[in-house]
Amino acid sequence: MKEEFKINEYITVRLEGKVSNIYINEKFFRQCKFLLLESLNSKIEPNKYRDSIDEVAESLDRTMEYNRRKVKEISPEDIFWGTCSNLQAWSEMKYDTRLLHRNIAFPLLKELYMVGDPQAKMVLPKEVMKRYKSGHPTVIEYLKKEGYLNYLPLEFLDKIDIYI
Repeated sequence: MKEEFKINEYITVRLEGKVSNIYINEKFFRQCKFLLLESLNSKIEPNKYRDSIDEVAESLDRTMEYNRRKVKEISPEDIFWGTCSNLQAWSEMKYDTRLLHRNIAFPLLKELYMVGDPQAKMVLPKEVMKRYKSGHPTVIEYLKKEGYLNYLPLEFLDKIDIYI
């Protein structure tokens, strides 16, 4: 079975066999390894404000990541459509990196930037700055470690007093 969903002119998701794969400009980008799912009656306080999916992810029970039996209960088609839905929302919201986990949002945004997506070229520096200024320690560490501060203009670096 092969299903395909075009997110925008740059991003396509394909269900190839039982695996959801992301393509940028028809070039394989990454396999979707895990779709973040959590029931509403979880340990998360429903009214507690969360700024990003990264903060939500840190609050979740991670047993599904390691429990292959439970993961197998989710069909490849459901994972595919969940992935498509998440990426579609992310694209419609102008690549707001708070909507996807940092481990996928920033590499995707960087790849889109590299292939010349005008929206990504405009958004990448702003998203790095916004997420850095959020003060979320794991996101800040990720941005530093993965070299995303290199995408900031010098005047932005001066504002945050960080030199790379």
